Amino acid sequence: MEQLIAHINRSGKSVQSSICHDDAPRLLQLKQDEIHLWCCDDTQVKDAALLQHYRTWLDEVELGRLRRFHFARHRHQFLVTRALVRYALSSYLPSTGPAAWRFGTNDYGRPMLAHPGMVASGLEFNLSHTHCLAVLAICHSGELGVDVEYHRRPCDATLLSDRFFSPLEARQLKALPESQQRQRFFDHWTLKEAYIKARGMGLAIPLSSFSFDLSAPGAIGFGVEPEAGDRGEGWRFWQLRPNATHKIAVAHRAGESAVMTKLRCLQVVPNVSIKPVDYTVFNSTR
Repeated sequence: MEQLIAHINRSGKSVQSSICHDDAPRLLQLKQDEIHLWCCDDTQVKDAALLQHYRTWLDEVELGRLRRFHFARHRHQFLVTRALVRYALSSYLPSTGPAAWRFGTNDYGRPMLAHPGMVASGLEFNLSHTHCLAVLAICHSGELGVDVEYHRRPCDATLLSDRFFSPLEARQLKALPESQQRQRFFDHWTLKEAYIKARGMGLAIPLSSFSFDLSAPGAIGFGVEPEAGDRGEGWRFWQLRPNATHKIAVAHRAGESAVMTKLRCLQVVPNVSIKPVDYTVFNSTR
């Protein structure tokens, strides 16, 4: 199985900064054949001064969304997640501070960079968050999607697979012992979410119009039906296990001239620390 490469500099040490400094993240190198995954556990970000500092980075639209959350835990998660996006992007373009980034959406609601000068940076990003973990994927080009799920929550795996999965995926899930079906559900669900996010169309793509074949250990097979509006060529997929309670899926399709893509994972507290981590890749395209 492909090994995950995770490092920032030659020493392998984490990068530290102070919340009292001037919001100029250390420059990170993003190679053309890499995807960086920025992972942040928002429950570990508790410093009141740091959280207040994050608020100064948000624009009026984000501040409005922040105020509309009813529960404090949701406001906290949103604030840390938006800080993660802004801090990570500035780590590749330090001339643009975290507060300077401007965002829009495409016709399907997918977030994207809005300012022409920022679009010219060539950065592609996609964000996912769930209970206790936010994951931001960044690369230079291509179609990119990421999904993270907390897989300890209860669900009716067979009922949901009948409703949302392709016939192949539903059959594979039901063929497993009942004790394994919930884990297989989240394997498929994270991959399907990552794919439709990479396409930038969300649920406008019928979830049953494409399939992931997980019958071979460690391998991800992929096929599409005409309703998906995609020939299905050129895609690469990875699944990672960052801890005992979460699963991450990444989808990427590069241009014809692109070389094989590598993943680098970073454990982050925005404006405080960036630490390289080595997460287990348990499934990938071959």
